[in-house]
Amino acid sequence: MGTPATVRRGSAGILTPAVRGASGRCQRGWGRVIDMTHSVFPLRLAAAAAAAVLMLSTAVAAPALADDDDHIAARQAMQRGEILPLPRILTAAQAAAPGDVIEVELDRRHGAWLYEVKILTSTGRVLEVKLNARTAVVLEIEED
Repeated sequence: MGTPATVRRGSAGILTPAVRGASGRCQRGWGRVIDMTHSVFPLRLAAAAAAAVLMLSTAVAAPALADDDDHIAARQAMQRGEILPLPRILTAAQAAAPGDVIEVELDRRHGAWLYEVKILTSTGRVLEVKLNARTAVVLEIEED
């Protein structure tokens, strides 16, 4: 008994792509010709994922580029004497609200530099301490 002439097997006894394709075209319920080795869904999914990644990367990249030079501006402001070094600010913030520092922001509002320091207290509350960046004077403490 030999292999029927219509079935072509490769050297390892595996059906060749031509046979797999013919078999796929014979499947019932398919309104279009599809190889059994290929499916339209993964291709559509990959295309949709690629489009989503492209859209998100451009949306996220724009704000990220705006923040690239923030550390340079902060260093220059410190060198000009417009703001105090961060360790002095943190000491003042923790003296006003003891706890662990979890976030620090440096903003410029109405021409003045302002530090916003978020502190996690021992009771689990998060406090935001606003300080004048030039003098380390506490301006406000509020629960976040």
